[in-house]
Amino acid sequence: MRIPIRLLTAAACLMLATSMRADTSAIQAAQLSHGAMTSCSTAGLPPAVYNFSVNDTEIWLNLMVTNAATDDVLEVQWLDPNGIELSPFTFSPLASPGQWCFWVALANGSTLPANELITGIWSAQMYWNGALLDTLPFPLVPAGCVFSIGSSVGNFSSSGGSGSIPISTASACPWVASTSATWIHFGGAPNVWGFGTGSIGYTVDANTSSAARTGTIQTGGFTYTVAQAAVSLPDLTVTSFTAPTTGVIGANITGQVAVANIGTANAAAYQIEFYLAQQPAVTASDIDTGWGCSMPPLAAGASTACGGTIGIPANLSAGIYYIAAIVNPGDVIAESNYTNNVADSSAGPITLTGGCAFTLGSNSAAFASTGGAGTISVQTGTGCAWTASSSASWVQITSGASGTGPGTVGYSVLANSANAQLTGTIQVAGQTFTVTQAAGNSPVIATGGIADPWTYTTGIAPGAWISIYGANLSSTTASWAPQANEPIATTLGGVSVTIDGIPAALSFVDSYIPGYSGLTQINALVPGGIHVGTQINVVVTSQGVAGPAYAIQSAPFLPSIFNSVGPGTSPVRYYVNAVDPTTGELLGNVSANPSVVRAVSPGDTIDLYAIGLGAATPEFPTDTVFSGAYSLVSNFNVVLAGVSIAPTFAALISPGLYQVRIVVPQETPAGDQPILFDFGSAQSAKSVYLTIQQ
Repeated sequence: MRIPIRLLTAAACLMLATSMRADTSAIQAAQLSHGAMTSCSTAGLPPAVYNFSVNDTEIWLNLMVTNAATDDVLEVQWLDPNGIELSPFTFSPLASPGQWCFWVALANGSTLPANELITGIWSAQMYWNGALLDTLPFPLVPAGCVFSIGSSVGNFSSSGGSGSIPISTASACPWVASTSATWIHFGGAPNVWGFGTGSIGYTVDANTSSAARTGTIQTGGFTYTVAQAAVSLPDLTVTSFTAPTTGVIGANITGQVAVANIGTANAAAYQIEFYLAQQPAVTASDIDTGWGCSMPPLAAGASTACGGTIGIPANLSAGIYYIAAIVNPGDVIAESNYTNNVADSSAGPITLTGGCAFTLGSNSAAFASTGGAGTISVQTGTGCAWTASSSASWVQITSGASGTGPGTVGYSVLANSANAQLTGTIQVAGQTFTVTQAAGNSPVIATGGIADPWTYTTGIAPGAWISIYGANLSSTTASWAPQANEPIATTLGGVSVTIDGIPAALSFVDSYIPGYSGLTQINALVPGGIHVGTQINVVVTSQGVAGPAYAIQSAPFLPSIFNSVGPGTSPVRYYVNAVDPTTGELLGNVSANPSVVRAVSPGDTIDLYAIGLGAATPEFPTDTVFSGAYSLVSNFNVVLAGVSIAPTFAALISPGLYQVRIVVPQETPAGDQPILFDFGSAQSAKSVYLTIQQ
């Protein structure tokens, strides 16, 4: 038996909070063939073989494993048709983590004596750290066996179903049927085997995609193809749309639109809506006129029409616009093709003139359950009259119920004692202003209640860990249990958070903070995809109740260095906990952290750990526990005792956690020296110190 091994990658990185275990290992590829892989990659795999003959000189097992850990052990066992273990081999413990490749051969005639070459169903079993990782059955076929199958293709509709493959051969001839398609099954098993003439039964899952698909089943040296049709869907298209070429702002026009269903399935009830834009190729993200048609279901191959009034919004400026009809805006019903849902008016652009244009300072406001007061600014021309009215009894107009020219509407929101969120509207000059109010038990973020968890600097930045403080944020205490290469939970203890509309990963929720009556806490990882340099909303949902949006200005960085609070310091001092990269010892201030071994000395190389250092490259994962190190996009300096130091290493090493390595200058004086990270546009807290000894 020949056992060549090749290591593809070996990379080590420090993860402060987590460590990779062997049970995270996963098979990237496992196959049997007539030869060994030529490189540790899928491109290096030889053609897979599913049928072997007693005349084959070698049977090779090729295996690729990802996320392996140091000291993991692979054992390969070959089992003959009687279940007797032959030629087991145990590889040496792995020297480093990462992706590993293994290949090992069962060599007929050299490894096994002739009386052990039993024809029938063999298997190669792979054990990882003593646990069964995978089993590959294969037939060892006697000389002279000839196989045939009844057909080479099975066709299925999108709903799936079951099928069978007739296989013919002599009674002593073994065969194995297997597939790599996840939607083809052999009664719940990845493969099936037998002897002689028989029938191979299989099932096919329903295809929910609008694209057809094919998969294969390998057996007896033949490839059997399973072809499945795409799901049948409607396809709504605007076949014509006409509208006038002139109109008055704030007035109505009449349009006519025709729609056809050219798909293969009936369409459920749908909407046709009309939009305006100052450029051709109008989309549903342009100006919604607020007018449209509610259409009944439309059979496949049928067509219909809608005609009537289209209101021109009163807040537009005079000029040339393009008007379009859009069927099924927002893709509410599933279609096989959404690209033909829009048609500009065949008459060309429309020129809008005259009228009074009205614009509101904002279109919505959110209130806590306690209620409050607000104002709406109205922008319009001199002499343009307008009125304001409320649609909800709990939203009351207090001033500006009517006016002429620019003005302000004042309103108040009564307290909400119900355990349900309320939504109401105020109509101002033909515009809709939406008021939402949190439920009586809704979570409310405190003013200034979003900050980094280490120095409590308020703010928010992509990829930064933040603490959120407020009332009713959580009714329980819970923390996450990270799993390598798995998504981080965005719901914890019945609590979820969206930041700029993106679900955030959560590490901790608490219903009680000692010394702070009524205050609750959430620790969250800001998604890397938020908008930067603008005001964004943070929304907490607890036990199914969503709180009001909390508006906060985002920044590219919210830097903070890992530290311990100095005892009895006023104002508060934070003392850095550094790590000696050679010994792993904790360095810093022993009074602040009893686990510290010693203070830092000039000339020491130390590792600092930080959060909020901004985007990384080539990846910036904020929703998955990962292994590796990603370089920072932005450069920065570490300022120690007033001296700028360029880091020798700076990278994202775990979700939201960064490692920064520096060499302490020889001239650094003894004592507690201020230290901060300087990005130019942002700095970490100035109340952080590194204790230096001579």
